Amino acid sequence: MTTRRSLGVALVFFGCASAGERHASLAPEPAPAPTPSAGPAAPPPTAAAVAMPSHAAPGAHSKSVSFMRDDLESALGRAKAENKALFVDAWAEWCHTCISMQNFVLNDPALLPLGERTVFLAVDTERHGSEKFLSRYKVSVWPTFFMIDPESGKVLGSWQGAASLGELRSFIEESLEVKDAIASRSLDPNTPLALLVEARSAQASGQPRQAAALFERALAAAPADWPRKSQALFGLIQSFFAARDAERCVATGLNHLEEPKGAALPVDFTQYLYECSKGIRDPKRRNAVRQAALARLKALVEAPSADSSVDDRADALVKLAGMLLESGDRAGARAAQARRLELMERAAASLPSPQAASTFDLGRAQAYVALGRTDDAVGLLEQRTKELPASAEPLARLAELYVALKRPKDALAALERALPHAEGSKKLDLLAAKAELHARLGDRAGQVRSLEQEVEGWQALGEGKAQSLKLADARRRLEKAKKGKGQL
Repeated sequence: MTTRRSLGVALVFFGCASAGERHASLAPEPAPAPTPSAGPAAPPPTAAAVAMPSHAAPGAHSKSVSFMRDDLESALGRAKAENKALFVDAWAEWCHTCISMQNFVLNDPALLPLGERTVFLAVDTERHGSEKFLSRYKVSVWPTFFMIDPESGKVLGSWQGAASLGELRSFIEESLEVKDAIASRSLDPNTPLALLVEARSAQASGQPRQAAALFERALAAAPADWPRKSQALFGLIQSFFAARDAERCVATGLNHLEEPKGAALPVDFTQYLYECSKGIRDPKRRNAVRQAALARLKALVEAPSADSSVDDRADALVKLAGMLLESGDRAGARAAQARRLELMERAAASLPSPQAASTFDLGRAQAYVALGRTDDAVGLLEQRTKELPASAEPLARLAELYVALKRPKDALAALERALPHAEGSKKLDLLAAKAELHARLGDRAGQVRSLEQEVEGWQALGEGKAQSLKLADARRRLEKAKKGKGQL
C-alpha cells in the first residue's frame, strides 16, 4: 500500500499505498508510513483496449485481460451497454505496489473469465484527464481498485493496496454478486453485505465517520465465519484513522489484531494500529500499543501468507524496520533492511527487462540508503534513467535522493531532465519541487518562474476540489516568493 509524502512542499516521489497520505521517501532513515501493501510517458487518453497498463511485464503472459485507459465516461458507457460492471485500477507511476500488481497479478490469464461480466479500466491518477474520475471517487491509497455499477455510478466494492490473485478474483466475484442483487432488488439493506457496500461507498466519497459506523454495523450483523470479515475490519480501522479517532482506531486494532487474513492486509492492519498509537496521550499506554503492533508484525514477517508477493514481504520488512528504528533498535532495523534488499535484488535479477525490474527500484534505493550504501542507490537510479529514457520516474527519484544527500544542484538537473516526460499533476509536483530547489540555491527569479508555471498548470487542470486547493496553495507560494519571503 502506498500513500504520499512530501519534502517541503513538493518532492512527492512515492513508494505505494498508505494510510497516512505520505509517500515512501529516500531520506536516510525514513519513519514508517501507514501504507497498504499500498513509467514512461503514456500515450494520449483513449478508450481503445490495450493488453495492460503501460508497466505490464513484457511477455509475462500471452493472454491477459484487456484494459481501457484513462477514459471513465467511455468505460462506463461500454459497461452499461454490455450490462457489465466496471473494474478500475487507480494507479500512479511512482507507486511500486501499483506496478507490482500490474506486472504480477492484473495480467494473469486467470482473470480472463471475469471479462465476460466486467469491463476493465486503468486510470493513471497523475495524468491530465484523471480529475473527473478523482472528483467522483476518492483515492488516498495507491493502488485502489474499484468495482462500479455503470447504471448508478455507485461503488460496488473497493480494495486498497496489494492483493493476491485469489483475493482479487474473490473481490471481483463478490462485487458482481452485489450488482446482481441490486439489479434483482434482493439485497436487504440491513444485511452485512449491503452494509459493507454502503460503508465502501462512504469511504470512497471521503466520509470516514459514516463509513466507520457502517463497517461496525456490518460486523455486528455478520456471522463469526463471515468471509468478508477481514475486509470489513480493515475498512473500519482505516476509517477511524482517516477520521483521526485514535482511541477507537487503537481499540479496533487491539481487539482484532490477529483476525485479519490475506496476503498484505494483516500487515497493513497492524501498521494502522501502530500509527494510531501516536494519538494516545498516555506514554505508558502508547508504548504498550506500539509493542503489541511490533510483536504482531514480527510474527507476520517470520511467517508470511503463502499468497504474499515479493512486494508484500518487502513492504512488511520496511514497516518493521521503521518500527524498530522508532523504538531505538537500530541494529534490528538494519537487519530488516538487509533482508528486504536481498529479497528485492533476487526478484529484480529474475525479471526480463529493465522496465519490469524497475518495479523494485524505489525499495532497493531506500534500502541502500538505510544501509549507508548511497553510492549504490545513486548508481541504480542513474543506470535506470539511461535504460528508460522516456520515463520521468527514475529521474524524479534520483532528484529526491540528491536532495537527501544535500546535492541540490544535481537534484535540480535531474528535475530539469524529468519535466519533459511528465504530465498532469505529476508535472506540477515536479515544478513545485524545482521552485523549492531554486529557493535553496538562492535563485529567486528561478523560483518565481517555476511557481508561475505551476500555477498556470493547476489553472489548466481546473476541475475538482483537490485541484482548487492545490491551485490556492501554489498561488500562496508564488505571492510569497514574489514578496521576497521564504527560503533563500
